[in-house]
Amino acid sequence: MSKGAFIGLGVAVLAGFFAVGFGVYRPRIERDLVLRTQKALEQRSFEVQDTRFSGRDGSVRIRQAEGRGVSEAAQVAGSVYGVRVARVVADEERNAEPSLRVERIGENILVAGVLPTLEVQKSFRETMEQAFVGMTIKDESQVSEVVRTPPYLLGVRPMVGLLSSIAPNGLLELSERRVLLRGEVAEVTTLNRVSERARALLPKGLSLDLALTAPPTVSQDAVEVTELSLPIFRFGFDSVELTSETASLVAPFIAQAKQSQATWRVIGHADAVGTDAYNWKLSQRRAERVADLLASEGLPRPETDWKGEREPEANNGTAEGRAFNRRAQLQKVEGLVRK
Repeated sequence: MSKGAFIGLGVAVLAGFFAVGFGVYRPRIERDLVLRTQKALEQRSFEVQDTRFSGRDGSVRIRQAEGRGVSEAAQVAGSVYGVRVARVVADEERNAEPSLRVERIGENILVAGVLPTLEVQKSFRETMEQAFVGMTIKDESQVSEVVRTPPYLLGVRPMVGLLSSIAPNGLLELSERRVLLRGEVAEVTTLNRVSERARALLPKGLSLDLALTAPPTVSQDAVEVTELSLPIFRFGFDSVELTSETASLVAPFIAQAKQSQATWRVIGHADAVGTDAYNWKLSQRRAERVADLLASEGLPRPETDWKGEREPEANNGTAEGRAFNRRAQLQKVEGLVRK
């Protein structure tokens, strides 16, 4: 055998051994690349739908995220050690968050939101017609595939009925996290009755935000603001600024509280993220922030108290629960009258 043929045979043998070895270990290598690529993307808050590798070349499908695109995900996947090519595609968001908004403006009812099926939409329209006989109902609700059947649908009929007591304008918003009821009622006794009924009808696992007001009575005694009509001030993570949703609840309370002779206390709370000492101080800052806000609107500055993370309103093990626990609440100080 010539020298050249001998060298060629050696190269072929080595190539064969390499091919056999790669074939044996290739599935393990591909699985490792899949796991490490998924982990890298999830650490950057991308929702990975599917990841596959052929050798060192990967194909990744993600759920499209608002404000973030395929190119960013491709950079993350491509930076994983061992990846040669990472082709990333995105699924458009198909599942919608279920929600429902029913607004009363005089004798007009406007319905908007996302419902899971045509049958549910039809049933809800019948509920509107039964609750608001003789009124003009404009239904702009949509049917879309939703993440899950929303729990508020279990009690939506009586919940909608609450709006019949709120005139001339009222708003009912239902979502997977909360129920918001806003509007003006004829008198304080009606306010209390509607508030109690709303709490009784509240589906399990949802929070209730009440923003109900009643006009002053004709008597000389000032209208007392009851605990049932008090807003709950909520905050962003590690923040002392009110969320945009709860900031809108301040004005109705101020208008009513100015007619009252009551004295108030603000109690601050925090979620369980961070140390107990830090959350204790954070809850104090939140209470002080609300007290300053009410004082700036013309009310006597309320007393303040704070509880840190020690009196949670919801489960601190979930993001939704922690959001509910970042709050400040009002409490009427019994026995004290504003001078």
